[in-house]
Amino acid sequence: MPTKIRYSEKDEVAYITLFEGNKKKPPTIDFTVLDELEKKLNIVDKNILKIKALVLQSSSEKYFCAGANINAVKKLTPEIFIKWCRIGHLIFNRFQTLAIPTIAMVKGYALGGGLEIAMSCDLIFATKNSYFGQPEASLGLIPGWGGTYRLPQRIGIVKAKELIFTSKIITADQALQLGLINDIYPNDEADDKLREFTNEIKKNSKLALAYAKQILNFESIADMEKVRFNEANSAAICLNLESTKERMERFFSKSKQKKQEKKGGLKMEEEK
Repeated sequence: MPTKIRYSEKDEVAYITLFEGNKKKPPTIDFTVLDELEKKLNIVDKNILKIKALVLQSSSEKYFCAGANINAVKKLTPEIFIKWCRIGHLIFNRFQTLAIPTIAMVKGYALGGGLEIAMSCDLIFATKNSYFGQPEASLGLIPGWGGTYRLPQRIGIVKAKELIFTSKIITADQALQLGLINDIYPNDEADDKLREFTNEIKKNSKLALAYAKQILNFESIADMEKVRFNEANSAAICLNLESTKERMERFFSKSKQKKQEKKGGLKMEEEK
Protein backbone atom coordinates (compact mmCIF):
# COMPACT_ATOMS: atom_id res chain seq x y z
CA MET A 1 0.00 0.00 0.00
CA PRO A 2 1.51 3.39 -0.99
CA THR A 3 1.93 6.35 1.33
CA LYS A 4 -1.30 8.20 2.08
CA ILE A 5 -2.08 11.58 3.63
CA ARG A 6 -4.65 12.27 6.34
CA TYR A 7 -6.03 15.69 7.26
CA SER A 8 -7.62 16.58 10.59
CA GLU A 9 -8.30 19.57 12.83
CA LYS A 10 -8.42 19.80 16.61
CA ASP A 11 -8.54 22.83 18.91
CA GLU A 12 -7.72 25.32 16.10
CA VAL A 13 -4.72 23.29 14.93
CA ALA A 14 -4.62 21.49 11.56
CA TYR A 15 -2.75 18.20 11.18
CA ILE A 16 -1.35 16.71 7.97
CA THR A 17 -0.28 13.14 8.68
CA LEU A 18 1.77 10.85 6.45
CA PHE A 19 1.04 7.15 6.85
CA GLU A 20 2.23 3.99 5.17
CA GLY A 21 -0.06 0.98 4.87
CA ASN A 22 2.85 -1.35 5.56
CA LYS A 23 4.02 -0.30 9.03
CA LYS A 24 7.46 -1.81 8.41
CA LYS A 25 8.06 0.63 5.55
CA PRO A 26 8.65 4.38 5.82
CA PRO A 27 6.39 7.00 4.25
CA THR A 28 7.87 8.18 0.95
CA ILE A 29 7.00 10.83 -1.62
CA ASP A 30 5.95 10.32 -5.23
CA PHE A 31 3.72 12.25 -7.66
CA THR A 32 0.56 10.88 -6.00
CA VAL A 33 1.73 11.96 -2.54
CA LEU A 34 2.64 15.42 -3.85
CA ASP A 35 -0.85 15.69 -5.34
CA GLU A 36 -2.42 14.63 -2.02
CA LEU A 37 -0.28 17.11 -0.10
CA GLU A 38 -1.46 19.88 -2.42
CA LYS A 39 -5.10 18.91 -1.81
CA LYS A 40 -4.61 18.94 1.95
CA LEU A 41 -2.91 22.34 1.81
CA ASN A 42 -5.88 23.61 -0.22
CA ILE A 43 -8.10 22.57 2.70
CA VAL A 44 -5.84 24.51 5.06
CA ASP A 45 -6.17 27.59 2.85
CA LYS A 46 -9.94 27.16 2.75
CA ASN A 47 -10.15 26.89 6.56
CA ILE A 48 -7.37 29.37 7.35
CA LEU A 49 -9.66 31.73 9.30
CA LYS A 50 -10.33 29.10 11.96
CA ILE A 51 -6.84 27.55 12.12
CA LYS A 52 -3.97 29.02 14.13
CA ALA A 53 -1.20 26.49 13.39
CA LEU A 54 -0.41 23.54 11.15
CA VAL A 55 1.43 20.37 12.23
CA LEU A 56 3.07 18.05 9.69
CA GLN A 57 3.67 14.59 11.15
CA SER A 58 3.80 10.85 10.48
CA SER A 59 1.68 8.10 11.98
CA SER A 60 4.84 6.03 12.49
CA GLU A 61 7.02 6.20 15.60
CA LYS A 62 10.01 4.97 13.58
CA TYR A 63 9.79 6.94 10.34
CA PHE A 64 8.80 10.53 9.64
CA CYS A 65 9.56 10.33 5.92
CA ALA A 66 12.36 8.64 3.98
CA GLY A 67 12.06 11.17 1.16
CA ALA A 68 11.48 10.48 -2.51
CA ASN A 69 10.19 7.05 -3.46
CA ILE A 70 13.33 5.63 -5.07
CA ASN A 71 11.32 3.15 -7.11
CA ALA A 72 9.47 6.10 -8.64
CA VAL A 73 12.66 8.12 -9.18
CA LYS A 74 14.28 5.18 -10.95
CA LYS A 75 11.58 5.26 -13.63
CA LEU A 76 11.72 9.02 -14.30
CA THR A 77 13.26 10.52 -17.42
CA PRO A 78 15.38 13.67 -16.90
CA GLU A 79 12.55 15.79 -18.38
CA ILE A 80 9.94 14.38 -15.99
CA PHE A 81 12.45 14.58 -13.12
CA ILE A 82 12.71 18.36 -13.65
CA LYS A 83 8.92 18.56 -13.37
CA TRP A 84 9.04 16.33 -10.27
CA CYS A 85 11.54 18.67 -8.56
CA ARG A 86 9.67 21.84 -9.46
CA ILE A 87 6.29 20.51 -8.31
CA GLY A 88 7.88 19.40 -5.04
CA HIS A 89 9.31 22.90 -4.58
CA LEU A 90 5.98 24.59 -5.21
CA ILE A 91 4.18 22.38 -2.68
CA PHE A 92 6.91 22.44 -0.01
CA ASN A 93 7.12 26.23 -0.32
CA ARG A 94 3.47 26.46 0.67
CA PHE A 95 4.33 25.25 4.17
CA GLN A 96 6.73 28.19 4.38
CA THR A 97 4.33 30.79 2.97
CA LEU A 98 1.15 29.84 4.86
CA ALA A 99 -0.10 32.75 6.98
CA ILE A 100 0.06 30.57 10.12
CA PRO A 101 2.99 28.92 11.95
CA THR A 102 3.86 25.48 10.53
CA ILE A 103 5.53 22.80 12.63
CA ALA A 104 7.13 19.50 11.65
CA MET A 105 6.84 16.90 14.41
CA VAL A 106 9.54 14.37 13.56
CA LYS A 107 9.48 10.90 15.07
CA GLY A 108 12.14 8.60 13.65
CA TYR A 109 13.96 9.06 10.36
CA ALA A 110 13.66 12.25 8.28
CA LEU A 111 15.91 11.71 5.29
CA GLY A 112 16.34 13.37 1.90
CA GLY A 113 13.00 14.81 0.81
CA GLY A 114 11.68 13.92 4.27
CA LEU A 115 14.12 16.37 5.83
CA GLU A 116 13.44 18.89 3.08
CA ILE A 117 9.71 18.93 3.74
CA ALA A 118 10.36 19.22 7.49
CA MET A 119 12.67 22.19 6.85
CA SER A 120 9.97 23.89 4.78
CA CYS A 121 8.03 24.25 8.03
CA ASP A 122 8.79 27.16 10.36
CA LEU A 123 9.81 24.94 13.26
CA ILE A 124 10.97 21.34 13.74
CA PHE A 125 10.50 19.33 16.92
CA ALA A 126 11.74 15.78 17.28
CA THR A 127 11.69 12.77 19.55
CA LYS A 128 14.86 11.29 21.01
CA ASN A 129 14.84 8.41 18.51
CA SER A 130 14.94 10.71 15.46
CA TYR A 131 17.60 10.87 12.76
CA PHE A 132 18.24 13.42 10.02
CA GLY A 133 20.21 13.55 6.79
CA GLN A 134 20.52 14.49 3.12
CA PRO A 135 21.99 11.25 1.69
CA GLU A 136 21.20 11.97 -1.98
CA ALA A 137 24.87 12.10 -3.03
CA SER A 138 25.27 8.43 -2.07
CA LEU A 139 22.79 7.68 -4.89
CA GLY A 140 24.49 10.06 -7.30
CA LEU A 141 21.88 12.81 -6.85
CA ILE A 142 21.60 16.17 -5.08
CA PRO A 143 18.86 17.45 -2.75
CA GLY A 144 16.13 18.50 -5.17
CA TRP A 145 13.42 20.01 -2.97
CA GLY A 146 15.17 22.95 -1.32
CA GLY A 147 17.78 21.12 0.75
CA THR A 148 20.72 22.98 -0.78
CA TYR A 149 19.13 26.23 0.41
CA ARG A 150 17.20 25.48 3.58
CA LEU A 151 19.85 23.32 5.26
CA PRO A 152 22.56 26.05 5.24
CA GLN A 153 19.90 28.56 6.30
CA ARG A 154 19.34 26.51 9.45
CA ILE A 155 22.81 25.23 10.34
CA GLY A 156 25.24 27.37 8.35
CA ILE A 157 26.89 26.67 5.00
CA VAL A 158 29.97 24.85 6.35
CA LYS A 159 27.99 22.27 8.34
CA ALA A 160 25.46 21.94 5.50
CA LYS A 161 28.30 21.12 3.12
CA GLU A 162 29.57 18.53 5.58
CA LEU A 163 26.22 16.74 5.77
CA ILE A 164 25.54 16.86 2.02
CA PHE A 165 29.12 15.93 0.99
CA THR A 166 29.29 12.93 3.36
CA SER A 167 25.62 11.81 3.25
CA LYS A 168 25.97 11.54 7.03
CA ILE A 169 22.92 10.68 9.14
CA ILE A 170 22.86 12.57 12.46
CA THR A 171 20.99 11.99 15.71
CA ALA A 172 18.38 14.26 17.27
CA ASP A 173 20.95 15.46 19.83
CA GLN A 174 23.38 16.39 17.05
CA ALA A 175 20.58 18.09 15.09
CA LEU A 176 19.65 20.17 18.14
CA GLN A 177 23.26 21.15 18.71
CA LEU A 178 23.56 22.28 15.08
CA GLY A 179 20.32 24.28 15.24
CA LEU A 180 18.54 22.11 12.71
CA ILE A 181 15.67 21.41 15.11
CA ASN A 182 14.08 23.50 17.86
CA ASP A 183 13.74 20.95 20.65
CA ILE A 184 13.73 17.25 21.54
CA TYR A 185 10.74 15.72 23.29
CA PRO A 186 10.66 12.43 25.21
CA ASN A 187 9.08 9.76 22.99
CA ASP A 188 6.12 9.17 25.28
CA GLU A 189 5.50 12.89 25.90
CA ALA A 190 5.89 14.27 22.37
CA ASP A 191 2.20 14.78 21.62
CA ASP A 192 1.53 16.48 24.97
CA LYS A 193 4.60 18.70 24.65
CA LEU A 194 3.61 19.69 21.12
CA ARG A 195 0.11 20.51 22.32
CA GLU A 196 1.57 22.75 25.04
CA PHE A 197 3.63 24.55 22.42
CA THR A 198 0.74 25.14 20.02
CA ASN A 199 -1.31 26.44 22.95
CA GLU A 200 1.37 29.12 23.46
CA ILE A 201 1.05 30.09 19.78
CA LYS A 202 -2.74 30.28 20.03
CA LYS A 203 -2.51 32.89 22.81
CA ASN A 204 -0.94 35.41 20.44
CA SER A 205 -2.41 37.67 17.78
CA LYS A 206 -2.92 35.66 14.63
CA LEU A 207 -2.54 38.74 12.42
CA ALA A 208 0.68 39.78 14.17
CA LEU A 209 2.16 36.31 13.63
CA ALA A 210 1.13 36.35 9.97
CA TYR A 211 2.85 39.70 9.37
CA ALA A 212 5.94 38.67 11.33
CA LYS A 213 6.24 35.45 9.33
CA GLN A 214 5.81 37.30 6.04
CA ILE A 215 8.60 39.76 6.89
CA LEU A 216 10.93 37.04 8.20
CA ASN A 217 10.42 35.07 4.98
CA PHE A 218 10.73 38.06 2.62
CA GLU A 219 14.23 37.47 1.25
CA SER A 220 14.20 33.68 1.36
CA ILE A 221 11.06 33.36 -0.78
CA ALA A 222 12.67 35.36 -3.58
CA ASP A 223 15.83 33.23 -3.39
CA MET A 224 13.84 29.99 -3.47
CA GLU A 225 12.75 30.71 -7.05
CA LYS A 226 16.40 30.56 -8.15
CA VAL A 227 17.01 27.45 -6.06
CA ARG A 228 13.99 25.71 -7.60
CA PHE A 229 15.42 26.17 -11.09
CA ASN A 230 19.00 25.25 -10.20
CA GLU A 231 18.17 22.16 -8.14
CA ALA A 232 15.75 20.76 -10.69
CA ASN A 233 18.14 21.08 -13.64
CA SER A 234 21.21 19.90 -11.75
CA ALA A 235 19.37 16.91 -10.27
CA ALA A 236 18.07 15.92 -13.72
CA ILE A 237 21.61 15.94 -15.14
CA CYS A 238 22.80 13.76 -12.25
CA LEU A 239 19.91 11.34 -12.77
CA ASN A 240 20.91 10.76 -16.39
CA LEU A 241 24.47 9.69 -15.55
CA GLU A 242 25.35 6.01 -15.88
CA SER A 243 27.13 6.16 -12.51
CA THR A 244 23.89 7.30 -10.85
CA LYS A 245 21.98 4.44 -12.42
CA GLU A 246 24.64 2.04 -11.15
CA ARG A 247 24.43 3.50 -7.64
CA MET A 248 20.66 3.05 -7.65
CA GLU A 249 21.01 -0.55 -8.83
CA ARG A 250 23.44 -1.24 -5.98
CA PHE A 251 21.02 0.38 -3.54
CA PHE A 252 18.17 -1.85 -4.69
CA SER A 253 20.40 -4.93 -4.68
CA LYS A 254 21.46 -4.25 -1.09
CA SER A 255 17.85 -3.65 -0.02
CA LYS A 256 16.77 -6.89 -1.68
CA GLN A 257 19.64 -8.81 -0.08
CA LYS A 258 18.81 -7.47 3.38
CA LYS A 259 15.18 -8.55 2.97
CA GLN A 260 16.25 -12.02 1.88
CA GLU A 261 18.68 -12.34 4.80
CA LYS A 262 15.98 -11.20 7.20
CA LYS A 263 13.52 -13.74 5.83
CA GLY A 264 16.20 -16.43 6.03
CA GLY A 265 16.88 -15.54 9.65
CA LEU A 266 13.21 -15.70 10.53
CA LYS A 267 12.90 -19.07 8.81
CA MET A 268 15.83 -20.47 10.81
CA GLU A 269 14.27 -19.20 14.03
CA GLU A 270 11.00 -20.94 13.15
CA GLU A 271 12.82 -24.20 12.42
CA LYS A 272 14.49 -24.06 15.81
